[in-house]
Amino acid sequence: VLLTCAFCAVLLILIGEYRLDRKVKRTFSLTAVMVFFAALCEWGGIFLNGAPENTKFLHALIKAGDYIFTPLIPYFMTRRFADRKYLVTASGAVIAANTLLQIVSVFTGWTFFIGADNHYAHGRLYPVYMIVYALVYVALVVSFFDYCKHFKRRNLPSLISTFGMILMAVLLQEIFGDTCRIAYLAISGGLTFLFLHYIAFYQQRNEEFMTEQDRLLRTDPLTQMQNRFAYNELLGEFRGEPDGNVTIFSVDINRLKRINDESGHEAGDRLIRGAALAIDEVFSPFGKCFRTGGDEFFCVLELPGHNERALTEALRKATETMPGMPKPGLFLSVGYARASEHRGMGIGELIAVADHAMYREKERFYEEHPELKR
Repeated sequence: VLLTCAFCAVLLILIGEYRLDRKVKRTFSLTAVMVFFAALCEWGGIFLNGAPENTKFLHALIKAGDYIFTPLIPYFMTRRFADRKYLVTASGAVIAANTLLQIVSVFTGWTFFIGADNHYAHGRLYPVYMIVYALVYVALVVSFFDYCKHFKRRNLPSLISTFGMILMAVLLQEIFGDTCRIAYLAISGGLTFLFLHYIAFYQQRNEEFMTEQDRLLRTDPLTQMQNRFAYNELLGEFRGEPDGNVTIFSVDINRLKRINDESGHEAGDRLIRGAALAIDEVFSPFGKCFRTGGDEFFCVLELPGHNERALTEALRKATETMPGMPKPGLFLSVGYARASEHRGMGIGELIAVADHAMYREKERFYEEHPELKR
């Protein structure tokens, strides 16, 4: 009894220490209190075995409390963790039926009875109670495994072991009876372990949430490329003159405004996504690519060889074969600047050179294709 109470007390202390959702705290707290009362009822029944005759009715009420409180332990947990709502409904119906059965058993002796010598014994419907007990624990196991389906696989053995420990303790108590009253000790300990497991899951879920928020903060939603925020972060990492192999590519979509005006923004979005796919395909093996504005892209690359022209030509070919583009097709203007060819320049100045080269290329494009002019 003392160890069971100690486990419940430790669990309540742990619940108070962690900043969790109030519903979660309430669920674990109520379950711990339920374990405490169920254990007291069981041990109260043992204490009253052989007590004076005038305690028989009290003895029966205490045993009824034991049989009512015990299935409520997994039920409260199922209510909190079940994704399958029918499990809560079915468990609730089973709990209600069991509660009624135990109250009736105080007077009829169906699941338990107090003999003439004031000793407790199983009634003829005791197997029904064991079926109830098994059903609500099966519902809990299913609910908890559903809830923790995102657990990393290495966490599952300890979860399975916890339920196995509780099951073993219950079976041993049923086999050996009063000489092995360890079920509530195992349940209270198991509940504490489940809470710690939930904390691990809660922390993992928060980490995944923060990782996803961090990704969204740095990702352009239309193209899934890194955005201007990520671009500015990268530029902030440069101190002084960049390494000679650093090459900046400035890429701009030609005719985007005209496409938006004539064919609508959905067509313009297709153009932007097509440009992003081509840029990512050609440049991403050598560094990082960013969409920094409506039709603007920058790539910060490490190019050991002087192959900027080859990459520019590869990008042109990639745009020619890009499917699903609005007519007359996808056209990009590209400018670049290599740090080794602009000694003494910082990263900002290198970007300006690449951007200036891109605008010269854009002017040349419209001179050669006046019919496509903005």
